[in-house]
Amino acid sequence: MIIDLRALLRRGLTEQSFDFEFSVGDELCLLPGGRFDGQAEVSCTVEIPSEDKTFVFGSIRYRVSAECSRCLAPVSFERVVEFDETFVDSKSGNANPDCYVYSNDKIDLTEMVEQTILTDMPYAVLCKEDCKGLCPECGHNLNDGDCGCEIL
Repeated sequence: MIIDLRALLRRGLTEQSFDFEFSVGDELCLLPGGRFDGQAEVSCTVEIPSEDKTFVFGSIRYRVSAECSRCLAPVSFERVVEFDETFVDSKSGNANPDCYVYSNDKIDLTEMVEQTILTDMPYAVLCKEDCKGLCPECGHNLNDGDCGCEIL
């Protein structure tokens, strides 16, 4: 999603809300067997307080299918992550590493949305809180009952 700040200001707007869908590449899902289910839903507000600075805040809803980190059973979950980011004009000379940079009065939200999802993604997911996992000897799913192996 690209936001044209000049077009907003020409219409006399210094604040505008946007809702859009964002295609998230499965390479952003670092979970074993993980993939995104559908598109991420982004709801944000753009606020332009000055010529060289813009604030973007809102939320991203995304859904993921993956494998349980203990037993490899399929798991699906949905997350909503909030964000509040500052974008600065590349001509401003502001080299703040905590800000995103835009140029030609256009903000591309792609990097911000991808980084927000990536940093929100859990390291591991479980099919249930008390998942027993797989037997290290035979590989039997211990949630389905004891396998009979004698584990030392």
